Amino acid sequence: MCKASALFRTITTTAILSLAAGAVLPSVPVAAEARVQEAAQKAEEEAILAPTLDDLFRDSLKRENAGELPGYVLNKDGVRLLGPAAPPPPPPPGFEPPQIVYEEEPPPPPPPWEEVVTAIAQNDARPEHVAEVERRAEADQGDAVELLAWMRANGVAVAKDLPKAFRLYAQAHKLGVPNARENAVAVYKSMSREQQQAARLPF
Repeated sequence: MCKASALFRTITTTAILSLAAGAVLPSVPVAAEARVQEAAQKAEEEAILAPTLDDLFRDSLKRENAGELPGYVLNKDGVRLLGPAAPPPPPPPGFEPPQIVYEEEPPPPPPPWEEVVTAIAQNDARPEHVAEVERRAEADQGDAVELLAWMRANGVAVAKDLPKAFRLYAQAHKLGVPNARENAVAVYKSMSREQQQAARLPF
């Protein structure tokens, strides 16, 4: 705008001096003046549209977030640019979502009883062997009850517990296991007086 004004003043002064001297007034370069005004206007618009630090910051965030501004960024009016997500559209009539069924793997089969007895006799029992003895003893299987009583009496694969061994031998006796009564008496004699008073002979 300043260059255009200076050029206009120069043209006007030249015209006045020419008229005073009786010279012929030359034609005004309108095209040149228009170009100057256009250039001044463009420079003014570029100054207005120049990016601010805020714009540069937002552009960098958009590049880092696939063209979207994060929800914590506020615009100049203090309103969040990203509001709550819109609710999903309703399903079409007759639509039924697929049912997801999770199938659980079946538990591994129990180890064979012969393997369990051999492992315990060799003091090489694994947790699954002990679990199988306890499972069978809970089902009142006489041989398993007798074996678990022996394990409790001697501390093999389980913690040693004479009162529990005594009760297990008494249970085996009721199930008809041979020699279970004699073993229960032997365990009873090995217990302390306090344990004997708490146990009492069931036969």
